[in-house]
Amino acid sequence: MDISPIIISLKTATASMVLTFLLGLFVAIFIVKIKSEKIKMILDGILT
Repeated sequence: MDISPIIISLKTATASMVLTFLLGLFVAIFIVKIKSEKIKMILDGILT
């Protein structure tokens, strides 16, 4: 039985989770540093 499709799926899932985590962390830090409450609310509405 060939398990290469499973390995490829696991690698793809892992890469996408890591990328999503890092992008989310970057955006969260960016939003916390913004001083304008209006822009914070707009970005929060767009991202959630």
